[in-house]
Amino acid sequence: DAPVNEIQSACGKVDGFIKATSELSAVMEFPGTYCNWMLIGNVTQSASFSIEAINLENRTFTGYYKIEFYGTGNATGSGYYNAQIIDI
Repeated sequence: DAPVNEIQSACGKVDGFIKATSELSAVMEFPGTYCNWMLIGNVTQSASFSIEAINLENRTFTGYYKIEFYGTGNATGSGYYNAQIIDI
């Protein structure tokens, strides 16, 4: 869920992977994915999320993220995130 100017891009199911960057850190990578934006434009998006801290009791993890969109609509963003693991 990453709207640009409050407009959602339609990407479908996106697969990623977790890559160890050292003994104590890892990054979740979502490489370039084709998406449709505003029903008229095409973009590729990519995202990476470093995993800096894991709280097993609260089932949360935090770190730094970077996301990019290039194509008809161009945008980038970065910052810190807090994610929670939920059962579905």
